[in-house]
Amino acid sequence: MLRVAAANAVGVVLLLAAVEGAVRMAHPEIRTDGYDRGLIAWNVYGPTAAPAPGASGEAGGVVRHVDGRGLWRSAAARPDAAAWLFLGDSVTMAPGVDDDSTFAARIGAADTLDVQNAALIGYSSADYVRVLRGRLARPDALAPRDGRLVPERRLRRPARRRGARPGARAWSH
Repeated sequence: MLRVAAANAVGVVLLLAAVEGAVRMAHPEIRTDGYDRGLIAWNVYGPTAAPAPGASGEAGGVVRHVDGRGLWRSAAARPDAAAWLFLGDSVTMAPGVDDDSTFAARIGAADTLDVQNAALIGYSSADYVRVLRGRLARPDALAPRDGRLVPERRLRRPARRRGARPGARAWSH
C-alpha cells in the first residue's frame, strides 16, 4: 500500500513538472525572476501587505508600476468611472506580465471601468477580507456618480427569493 501511494505521489509530481515545462516552452515571455521588495508595503491592512503607493520595480523580470492609490497601474484605470476591485493572488497580480496585459487590465480595457487591482502573491481569504474592508474605508474607493460621491457597489444581505427552496439566497446590489 505504501509503495502504491509513493508511486502515485511521484507520478503527480512528474505530471505537474511536465505541465509547468510545457507552459514555459509555450509562453517564454512569462518570467519567474521574483519581485523587488520596494513594490510591497508591509502591514497596510493590519497584518496584510499591499502594493506600495507610487512604487516601480521588477516583478517576474518585467517592470511593474503601482499608482498613488496603492493599486497595480494599467491604462484601464479610470478613477472617474465605476470601480471594479480585483482581489487575488499571483494569477491576478501577474508578475512577469506587462501592466496593460494583466487579466484585470484586459477586463478593464473591454469596458469603461476603473480597474482597481490590489492583488498580491500569497494572499489568503483572510487577506482578501482585510483588503476589501481597507479599500472600502478609503475616500478613493468611492466613484463619482451624477456629481455626488456614492459607494459604487453595496451588497445587501441575501434575501430569500419567493418560491425558492428554504435556505436558498441570492446576493443583490
